[in-house]
Amino acid sequence: MLKIAPSILAANPLNLQSDCLEAEKYGAYRISVDVMDGHFVPDITFGHNIVAYLNRILNIDIEVHLMVENPSSQLELFLNAGADVLTFHIETSSDVNRLIDYIQSNEKKAGIAINPDTNIENVEKYLEYIDELTVMTVVPGKGGQSLIVDCLDKVKQLRKIKEMNNLEFDIQVDGGVKKDNIKLEKAHNIVYSKGYYEGKMLVEKYKDQNLVWRKFVNDKLRKEYKKTTSKSKIINSNATR
Repeated sequence: MLKIAPSILAANPLNLQSDCLEAEKYGAYRISVDVMDGHFVPDITFGHNIVAYLNRILNIDIEVHLMVENPSSQLELFLNAGADVLTFHIETSSDVNRLIDYIQSNEKKAGIAINPDTNIENVEKYLEYIDELTVMTVVPGKGGQSLIVDCLDKVKQLRKIKEMNNLEFDIQVDGGVKKDNIKLEKAHNIVYSKGYYEGKMLVEKYKDQNLVWRKFVNDKLRKEYKKTTSKSKIINSNATR
């Protein structure tokens, strides 16, 4: 089963509500909100008010990906806003266990993200405590990038560690994921042999990838339209006999 969590960075900011509701309607696993502070990454994006609004209109989970220098200063705001999953970067956190404990003590899922140049060894000791690990397959905060294929080797490493130690965390891939490279992801063992898609694919967060997400939605609409028009043709044909 393919699980997709579209990022609202890929949505039309003027139609955020309708885009998110459309994603939910067509099977989005959850919605991802990328929070950037202009320091850890160059851009500045969304605040907790957006999460609070989405929490009111959506029936699926909301993940907040904190691409910020000081995640501990942001946690309470986003927890109170209704985030279901909070992911912070290992590169920005000196007291990782405290952050994990704080998130989970509020009955929410705690995740860690690692940049393309960060080794698995940097997070291995936390894997038994977290709910998910996000492998960044692009450099955070830079738009229009292609998936860095070498990063998928980390997914293979993580799966081995997970299976050897009987751990429960989910593996997530973030960045550059497109319709035409999902097979490449499968070749790197993100898919279990039983067909369950362990890596929760995030739709790419940048402008060009908005077209990919739109195509996903439009394909669904076209199929429904064809079914409707086919039925109407049959009805009309019968009516003229």
